[in-house]
Amino acid sequence: MSAQSLPPNSAADAPNPQWTVPADWQSGSVSSMRRATFLVNGTSAQTAEVAVSVFPGDVGGLMANINRWRGQIGLGPAAPDEISGFTSDVEVDGTKSTVVDLKADTVPPGKTQPTRMIVVTVPRAGNSWFFKMTGDAPLVEAQKETFLQFVKSVKF
Repeated sequence: MSAQSLPPNSAADAPNPQWTVPADWQSGSVSSMRRATFLVNGTSAQTAEVAVSVFPGDVGGLMANINRWRGQIGLGPAAPDEISGFTSDVEVDGTKSTVVDLKADTVPPGKTQPTRMIVVTVPRAGNSWFFKMTGDAPLVEAQKETFLQFVKSVKF
């Protein structure tokens, strides 16, 4: 595990947890809202990005976040009774957390694959931590277990 340093002017006043980064992920840039970025490269020029961010409070709640993420990959809003079809639970450092797994129906312009997004939301000490992998659907599928192991390695 490695300790992560905080970028200046972070959105939530919370120290970064420790985590174990998979060997084939490359570090990317951070910002005041983003605590870490990792780039994942696959075959046939497929790419994905893993972003770690934290915000104070619940940022509008799970349903609002799900519909925002759906919009980011070209999906329409979901109704509350639909979320069980693409959510599950996972434990992260003793905290019950939610996994949201979304896949676009269409291929975005300039791409050869639909986009897929997997987000793990972790409520912690009044903040919402988001661990989000977004990229070409086949690569995100191939990296799903690696991504979930990364999130399960988190220690606050």
